[in-house]
Amino acid sequence: MGPLADYDRLPILIELSRLPERYLEVEGDIPNWLQFLPQFVTDQQSFSGIPSQLIIQAPRDGRCLLLFDGLDEVVHQQVRLRLIHSLTDLDRLSPGNRLIIGSRPAGVNESKGALQPHFKQCQIERFTPEEVQRFFA
Repeated sequence: MGPLADYDRLPILIELSRLPERYLEVEGDIPNWLQFLPQFVTDQQSFSGIPSQLIIQAPRDGRCLLLFDGLDEVVHQQVRLRLIHSLTDLDRLSPGNRLIIGSRPAGVNESKGALQPHFKQCQIERFTPEEVQRFFA
């Protein structure tokens, strides 16, 4: 690993709480990430000018750093579990991509059973007052 471990990966941020409503309803759809991501990404302003073929092919080839943020912001636990299972499927169907799921502890605690066999849990430590001062200095 090291500082250049993911230098050749396309970083894509997906805010889970901003997914289309059909994925966030209790009886909602299960995302097929390989089909969903290209359109979702190309609709974002930050990806304008990026060739659509790259956005279609990079996840399929396992060349992405996929940052799924806000698991705790998904209201229903049943929906959270469905999303976790879909991310597990994505990892299995498209190996090579790096998946990071961001959440406050509450979102992880309720979903530990589904997350632990497939994802490693890491916790970011709080800044000390001195670190906050240095960060904003």
